Amino acid sequence: LNYAFTSSRCTHNGLLRHEGTSMDQSIFKAVLIPYATNFVLDEDMNSTRRKSILRYLQNNADALWEHLDLDRYPQTYCPYYWGEYFDYSETASMGAMVSGASLMENVCRVTQAIMEQASGVEEVTADPATEQDRKFNLNGQAVGNDYKGIVIVNGKKILNR
Repeated sequence: LNYAFTSSRCTHNGLLRHEGTSMDQSIFKAVLIPYATNFVLDEDMNSTRRKSILRYLQNNADALWEHLDLDRYPQTYCPYYWGEYFDYSETASMGAMVSGASLMENVCRVTQAIMEQASGVEEVTADPATEQDRKFNLNGQAVGNDYKGIVIVNGKKILNR
């Protein structure tokens, strides 16, 4: 990954380069990006390298987003090189589209994982028979019937007066 994201053979102006117009070439980025995403999400990997790969993915996503002509929606096409606008006099490439979609999807996947880790919220399962009709405050702490304010009962927020 480090080579792919730093070598001039794979990059141009700090972004993954134009891979060529044949389908085999143009989907290289679509295949590479999920591997990079898995590397970033793997907590056993070196954190400095994980952050570097994440920044690189984000820079590529920012460049692609900046160069999408959203005014043409639904005919918004990804260019082969994300640092340029798509040339609408040309035919859109399925490989370029798949690569762009892979980039955006995987950057969102990483962002979602980071947000979930930062929130510290984990899914907790409880025995429904013992938890049914119990009241919890917004911090997830069990409260009694005399508690005044918003409470969660059976997964629904209600105002307890």
